[in-house]
Amino acid sequence: MNSFYLYRGCSVISHGGFMDRIGLICRYIKEDPRSTQRDLAQKTGFSVGTVNTLIKEAMQQRLIAQGK
Repeated sequence: MNSFYLYRGCSVISHGGFMDRIGLICRYIKEDPRSTQRDLAQKTGFSVGTVNTLIKEAMQQRLIAQGK
């Protein structure tokens, strides 16, 4: 199982939109770095595909990295 870790602080932005969702994903990863995409989808109510897209975006922004 892969895990994730935060590169730097990642906070939820309060005005709605894509970054809010990335912030929410980061928050749940911070709480449990061993969460799977399916776990994150269940916690957030997002589809697994949406979680995948948000994780990829967070990784491109160097907010999170994939662990081993």
